[in-house]
Amino acid sequence: MSERAHVAASWRAADVDPPAAPPREHFARFHGQTRSDPWQWMEDLFTPEVFAVVQANNAYTTAVLEPLESTAADAEAQIRSWTPQGTRSVSVRKGRWSYYSRTVDGAEGSAAVLRCRCLIDLGSGEAMPQTEQIVLDEAALSAGQSHFALGVYDLSPDDRFLAYAVDLVGDERFCLRFRDVAAGSELPVRVDGVTYGGAWDAAAEHYFHLVTDATGRAFQVWRLTLATGERTLVYEEADQSSWLTVGLTRSERYVFIESDSHVGNQIFAIDALAPESEPVLLGPARRAGVHIRADHREGQFWILTNSGDETSRLWHCPTTATAELTEVVFGDARETKLQTVDAFAGHVVLQTYSPGHRGLRVIGAEGVVTDLALPDGTTWVSLNGNPDHDSRRVRFTASSVVCPPITAAYDLHSGSTDILDRVVLPGWDPARYEQLDLVARSCDGTAVPLTVLRQRRSAGAPPPPGAVLEVYGAYGAVLPLDFDPARLPFLASGGIYAFAHVRGGGDGPPGWHEAGRGEHKAMSVNDYLACAEALVRTCDLPAGCVVASAASAGALVAAAALNTSPESFAGLVLEVPFLDPLGTLLDPEAALTTIDWAEWGNPLADAHAYAAVSAYAPYDNISTRAYPPVLVFAALNDSRVGAHEALKYVSRLRDQAFGGPFLLSTDLSAGHCGSTDRDARKRKAALICAWVLEALAQCRDA
Repeated sequence: MSERAHVAASWRAADVDPPAAPPREHFARFHGQTRSDPWQWMEDLFTPEVFAVVQANNAYTTAVLEPLESTAADAEAQIRSWTPQGTRSVSVRKGRWSYYSRTVDGAEGSAAVLRCRCLIDLGSGEAMPQTEQIVLDEAALSAGQSHFALGVYDLSPDDRFLAYAVDLVGDERFCLRFRDVAAGSELPVRVDGVTYGGAWDAAAEHYFHLVTDATGRAFQVWRLTLATGERTLVYEEADQSSWLTVGLTRSERYVFIESDSHVGNQIFAIDALAPESEPVLLGPARRAGVHIRADHREGQFWILTNSGDETSRLWHCPTTATAELTEVVFGDARETKLQTVDAFAGHVVLQTYSPGHRGLRVIGAEGVVTDLALPDGTTWVSLNGNPDHDSRRVRFTASSVVCPPITAAYDLHSGSTDILDRVVLPGWDPARYEQLDLVARSCDGTAVPLTVLRQRRSAGAPPPPGAVLEVYGAYGAVLPLDFDPARLPFLASGGIYAFAHVRGGGDGPPGWHEAGRGEHKAMSVNDYLACAEALVRTCDLPAGCVVASAASAGALVAAAALNTSPESFAGLVLEVPFLDPLGTLLDPEAALTTIDWAEWGNPLADAHAYAAVSAYAPYDNISTRAYPPVLVFAALNDSRVGAHEALKYVSRLRDQAFGGPFLLSTDLSAGHCGSTDRDARKRKAALICAWVLEALAQCRDA
């Protein structure tokens, strides 16, 4: 029996063979180099031949994983019991209304939600349930649909109209619609092909929205006149490396149009009282390496700048001098990065970050700076439910990997914090777990933050079954350490769950993103391998008893690490993965390619970028050696990372590598963000848990 068959046999429920997907010679030359892409023929998923391979892979994966059904069922029961329950959300006050959502009794799936509001008694300040109005009935909108997602949910400043956008496919291209909430009726105006974000003018007569080009890049802002449906182009981003966002300040006075890229951004402002006026540049023009965030209050713009050399600085300037940053409130916040700025009438709130921890900083009316005291163990915090510009309370949600969310409000008058809602899960005790903030040394000596969650161990306790090591490491994004019930069954089994904060992400000191971007991307992979080695050494694990876990762009890091050192891992589990970066970046018509050139390099135009990407690209660097089991999840309607990348990668693994099994499951009714069916998401998470435990068991027995 071959090594491949020997390793794979213990997973099989029956004597089944993987789907046939033979290579077909396909060569292309770039910069004097010949690239072989034998599974290029599978890039069009919707041809009958390729779609049949997709379906055959789904059937094969189901058959191979059949022996894990019992373990997966137990994990699913745990996930369900530890998922926060509740038929009604915590209410949010805006103006004279109290807003909340409630689930429909007995409804299934993820869209069985009523978004509601009721009037507030001006005397008592209490909500009056008898005045309830349905703002949006998601259950009715999603009836009979396999996918339902909202991309826009935006009430007008006068509380009369709702702009909302619906995606029934999963490709994140939405249909924009409008409701007269007070009348409970739909308006005839509709716009197809919009994307996330939008903004009302002050009079609720116009709505600013975004549309995408053929690659999915948001490149135009349009102003729609609600009464007539007439649309006027407001701003177009011609630079194909940049994309647009649009939104209304909390003060509801300015519409912000942000032109963003992976290396810098700039913001334009439109007075919401004069919606037909031209956008005005706010603060500095785009500068490489500098990202800005902004908000408005009391005749001033508050602007936060982050750069590799200066790191975080907070400024403010009069709205009459938008091109000048006239006063530094404070700067050079090197130890704690400032991520966002949110302005209220009487105070400003900053979200702060250091590896493994987030916080909130409040600047009061007199300039007094207060770092809010958060619940013990908090690793993730976000503002939540603060639509009222005049509020004197800062409402937020805090959690950690093991601590369920707490919704609280800080009162600026009293300095006290009130708990508005605390999720308590029967049978789940966060005190049983501990967090370790470790450091791994990469190959060049760089200290890489490593966050580890595990059970507190007593003398004589059995050793952990192994570890899962999660990674992202791209676009300067922070790896969220929030509460996710999907992780809990593995932790409850004694497993270790860890997060590698590698270069390329936003989890380190100034320059962390730049140090793992473009020609330096290989450092992300080296950092991840160093974290895997440190995890084994620090937690006294058997060699290789680490399962690599990643999604989207993070999958590139994890899969490249597997190619470099497959013996370092017990398995690899990927979701909607970016695995063929060379093939995608060589195609300017592929989804988001022109935007991504700034992050990964442009191998089409630059020979050095071609060499750099080809050196680590997971699909191009699979070798003829033993690999651990690999489980990949893709989504047929993914508009960010084509599902063909996963199909090509798994097909090449089966052809060239030994070991496995190499499994692929493609969701036929979802996109990049996954299924919107809550039950389906729980089943998938439980199956992953069961697969991880089996992969680790086989690693220990090897």
